[in-house]
Amino acid sequence: MFQIFIKIVSIASVLAYHGKDTSICNGDPVSPVPNRPRPNITNTFSAHIQCVIMNKNETIDIQEWFDESESQGRIKEHSMGITVDAWYSYNTNEFISYLPGSGCRVQQLSTSRQRFLMGYNQANGGKIFSAAQSLRMTGTGINEVYMGLSNIRGIAVDVWQSCQYWASMDATMVVKWYFSAANPEWDTALGVVVPVGARVTGVIYDPDGTRRLFDHWYEMFQYRQTIDNPEVFETPAGLQCPGRKNVKGLPPIPDAFSFMSENVGKKKRTVSYSEEYYSFMEKLVMYYYRPLPSDNSPFGTSDLRKVHDFYTGVAYTIDTMRGNCTVGPIPQPSFDAESVDNSHIRMTTPKEFFNFDDNQYTYQGVKTVRDIDCDSWVGLKANWPTPGINSTWQWYFATNQWVGVSTGTSQGGTLVQVVIDVPSINIHLESNVFNFDTNNLDIFKFDISQCYVYRNRRKFQMEFPGDFKSAVYGNLHVFKSSILRRLRYTLGVSALRIANLNIDYTPKNIKVTFEVLDVAPVVGDVKDIVKETPLDVAANRLHSMVQNSLFVITLDRKAFPNIPPMYPILQSFKETIHLSNRNQTTAGNGPVCEGGFYGTNCSKPCGHCNSGAHCNIVTGNCPNGCQGHWSGSRCDVCEAGLYGPNCSQLCGHCNSGTFCNSGTGICPYGCQDHWGGSKCDVCKSGYHGWNCSQPCGHCNSGTFCNSVTGICPNGCQGHWSGSKCTVCEGGYHGPGCSQPCGHCNSGTFCNNMTGICPNGCQGHWSGSKCDVCEGGLYGPDCSKPCGHCISGTFCNNVTGICPSGCQGHWSGSKCDVCDGGYYGSDCSMPCGHCNLGTICNNVTGICPNGCQDHWSGSKCDVCEGGFHGPDCSKPCGHCISGTFCNNITVFCPNGCQDHWSGSKCDVWEGGFYGPNSSKPCGHCIPGTLCNSVTGICPKGCQGRWTGTRCDVCEGGFHGPNCSKPCGRCSLGTYCNTVTGICPNGCQGHYSGSRCDVCGTGRYGPDCSKPCGHCISGTFCDDVTGTCPYLCQGHWSGSKCDVCEDGFHGLDCSKPCEHCKSGTFCNNVTGICPNGCKDHWSGSRCDMCEGGFYGPDCSKSCGHCNTGTFCNNVTGICPNGCQAHWSGSKCDVCEGNLYGVDCSKPCGHCKRGTICDKVTGVCPGGCQDHWSGSKCDVCERNVYGVDCSEPCGYCKRGTTCDQVTGVCPGGCQDHWSGSKCDVLRDSGSLGLSNNDKGSSSGTSVAIGVTVTLLVVAVIVIAFLLYVIRKRRHRTPQEYATLQEQPTNHITMS
Repeated sequence: MFQIFIKIVSIASVLAYHGKDTSICNGDPVSPVPNRPRPNITNTFSAHIQCVIMNKNETIDIQEWFDESESQGRIKEHSMGITVDAWYSYNTNEFISYLPGSGCRVQQLSTSRQRFLMGYNQANGGKIFSAAQSLRMTGTGINEVYMGLSNIRGIAVDVWQSCQYWASMDATMVVKWYFSAANPEWDTALGVVVPVGARVTGVIYDPDGTRRLFDHWYEMFQYRQTIDNPEVFETPAGLQCPGRKNVKGLPPIPDAFSFMSENVGKKKRTVSYSEEYYSFMEKLVMYYYRPLPSDNSPFGTSDLRKVHDFYTGVAYTIDTMRGNCTVGPIPQPSFDAESVDNSHIRMTTPKEFFNFDDNQYTYQGVKTVRDIDCDSWVGLKANWPTPGINSTWQWYFATNQWVGVSTGTSQGGTLVQVVIDVPSINIHLESNVFNFDTNNLDIFKFDISQCYVYRNRRKFQMEFPGDFKSAVYGNLHVFKSSILRRLRYTLGVSALRIANLNIDYTPKNIKVTFEVLDVAPVVGDVKDIVKETPLDVAANRLHSMVQNSLFVITLDRKAFPNIPPMYPILQSFKETIHLSNRNQTTAGNGPVCEGGFYGTNCSKPCGHCNSGAHCNIVTGNCPNGCQGHWSGSRCDVCEAGLYGPNCSQLCGHCNSGTFCNSGTGICPYGCQDHWGGSKCDVCKSGYHGWNCSQPCGHCNSGTFCNSVTGICPNGCQGHWSGSKCTVCEGGYHGPGCSQPCGHCNSGTFCNNMTGICPNGCQGHWSGSKCDVCEGGLYGPDCSKPCGHCISGTFCNNVTGICPSGCQGHWSGSKCDVCDGGYYGSDCSMPCGHCNLGTICNNVTGICPNGCQDHWSGSKCDVCEGGFHGPDCSKPCGHCISGTFCNNITVFCPNGCQDHWSGSKCDVWEGGFYGPNSSKPCGHCIPGTLCNSVTGICPKGCQGRWTGTRCDVCEGGFHGPNCSKPCGRCSLGTYCNTVTGICPNGCQGHYSGSRCDVCGTGRYGPDCSKPCGHCISGTFCDDVTGTCPYLCQGHWSGSKCDVCEDGFHGLDCSKPCEHCKSGTFCNNVTGICPNGCKDHWSGSRCDMCEGGFYGPDCSKSCGHCNTGTFCNNVTGICPNGCQAHWSGSKCDVCEGNLYGVDCSKPCGHCKRGTICDKVTGVCPGGCQDHWSGSKCDVCERNVYGVDCSEPCGYCKRGTTCDQVTGVCPGGCQDHWSGSKCDVLRDSGSLGLSNNDKGSSSGTSVAIGVTVTLLVVAVIVIAFLLYVIRKRRHRTPQEYATLQEQPTNHITMS
């Protein structure tokens, strides 16, 4: 708080060039009294502070609120006619300021220069200082010392003092703190010790080395340790601050809801009411409202019900008073319709309905609306209500702490109020929302049947078996909804086209009647409009479904647990009315009447049937009951107690048990007590009131009061008053208002019953009725005070005589005149020195016959001019001509005659020259006098005086003592030696009549430096160059001459690019000195690092040709791809390859397909005889290079090696060989045992030959397999093969 002076003196962070200035203070102060601990300060407070910047002749008024626990603060500052509001949020790192006329601005608190005002503890993660730190009572190097008691503004205070040096400011200062005294205790409003003020004096060095002194006073008022209204930490309702962080999202809006609203137009002083129903699923919106006269509605001010059907784009406007209906396309713009293109609309979403769709909103905190705590948001809606006009929207939703009385559940998120401001067209609208309901949207309320009185519609009825009471009663709405749902599905129509759905009952069945309305009578402008099912098609479909027992009602199991699916009774189904576009009604095979008539010749008009329905064309009965107050089966007579053309007028007060004539309203059997007239609708003479039970007041003789209001038109009797003559006239009371009141206080009267004056008495009257004098007064109006009767007694309150005598020097019967020789208001003053033998006037003290010698004055109590002393006998000294000395002190109050001196003007003085020594000497050197004839100073002049007589200022100086140097006058000229004004203007950029201040927009020792970019309408300090308020745009620094962190360029309008996190670019060049974020490069970090691309340079390039990179925007490789890679971005494998580096060949996938480029899996399956997910292994029982060789007769349950064909588990019986493809039976070689002896050589030869052939075949097959397999080997597989032992074929 008290650190505010930083803003005034200098906010720039500079290097400490000078260190602590010991001429201001050096070390801790020495206390004359024992030290005392400083007071504790709560971490929450508010205060009013007056800042007196004495060195700048400036006063600043500040209100401050501080809450450390919530990490927030607020400042409201008034300075030089400007008011600035500021909010500090350490949780969101935001500094928000509002300057009227310049709008709202949001800055990062961690980089804003305004953070010093409340503190910003970088070492603690950017948190707010403690309250004590904010008040500068604690901190590094601050050792306050108790200095004893003092007095501020008349308040006894304890004083603490410290010597402080702030290196960041290069400032040394003495800080004194004043707290209300603790001993002896000074009673404060809070009952505890409170801060009263502080004084800061010291020196600060500017960046250019200029040394400046400062002296600031801070006086604190209304200090409080609590925040009475937490809303002070929130921006005002309706203040939109672009760029502010939104810390809380808007609550969700359901797809269906209804509510009532009170709409208050404060600018135009209007109030209107409406009910609104919305269903996004049904594509329906409905409004109940009454247009205002100022709306100039074509419907006048009738109550309207408006239904918008977004399936068809049609709006139905129903005049609920007259029954008229107007049909047309849904208009735009409107709250529920959004333009899709120039000729089409669509239904707004639930969020758009309340204008939540733009996302230009921010959370403002909890505010109170209608005494409800509400979460509030504010948002800007562009181009609303018309293009080119912007509006501000505020939304208020109840917080979670509020509970509904009827439900007992939380009302959190319930809409309470919407406020719309459009200042440019003078609109301020507040919509108070009531009964916001998301659970019970009644589709039956969207009834448009009144719009089809003369349009095509068909009415049906059917019955279902079941008991109405057990099946339907208590769940009627659910039952109707089930019927409606089935009808919509069966007929293929919207809910709007099912009208007048009624549930009735017969002794055994449940009866259902309903109407099906024709398609919409006009075509709307909805895009992708839903094609409606024609009326006749829907009716035929219903006939068919019922006749074929396909129409079934399945009820909700929760509501109807014991009712099975319901089918209509076939015989009960019939169509009762078919209204065609020829306005004809058909019932069975009977006569055809025009809608609204019945009877043999269709000559009788129907009565007032309900909801626009027509009566039975034969009987005239209304099937669905009557409208309003009509009754009878035909709805053609008024209900009992009503009469008139529309049965809308109530009967008068007919005698008990009787009713008026329904046509004329006349009461045939007379009136109730005190009522009169043929209709018994006016009071009898002498009575009035809503029931004519109140007798008239005291009207003038022979007249009666008004029978409705009770007012007496011809005035009142006597002293009766009031429009009804029932109260006493002011100033009278009593049974007949005949007694006048006493002397009640001015402008008031006595009680008109008791006569008591409730507000006291006038002047000096007393008593409950103010009719007797106060003690010490007398006379007709108690206005004369008693004389000075002896103490403790009063005079007679009629005559004024003091019965017991007088006080002191008073005399007379009334003790009201002074004794001889005394005068004055209390006769205590003795007369002056009147002529001998006379006395003064006893009132004025004037001596009527003059004074004794040398005495003067009307009272002869002062010395005559020119004399003094106890008896006025001594003459005065040489006082200035025409004046006299003081007659007591003898001093000459106006000075002495020329050349006389001394307080009594009795000493002659030197220092004058000329004739009669009448001219004073000039400013000679001290201790010398001028020549008494010429006036010349023989030894020279004092200071800056010059001339032979030392009576003119030296060139370049002016003022009474020639001590003030001239300003920067034009070169070669001096200022006026008396006024200091430069007659020929100023040098350079200096300004003012004396050329001693800088011109507008300049500062510095020679006014040569231009101000920085201070906010519009303000200029910098002409000494320091500091901007007293905010900076323009993205300028920063105390002088607004450097770019705000994160911006650069000539006008600081260019944002930094992608510098390394936590760093900013150079605010002139835009270069990032500490490098770039990952994958960014360039001196300004504005292009992707080689090998990366995309909006945020986060995507790696593909496998571009060696030594080249992809395009850093598109990712395309301009010079082609590395081996085996393809695609514009070189990120997919080419041809029949796959794997991380596209080096693996695909397996034997089904012809015409290729494997997955990453996994190698064949998605379409394998070629014949191949298997595995990659189609790189042989199927069971085949082997070879292409898996085309069948295995031999391996032992059952085993298969051969898929490469060699060898059976690792041995052969089946009778088979041998490594592949089990040779029969072991010798007969297979064409030999027998009988031949062995004689043909041993032959057998050996044949055996060797056969063996060699078998071995050769095996070797050739193996070599072919190896050769084919190597063509498809990976390097890893080659390595594996090389490590396997060599197979040796041995013959023995």
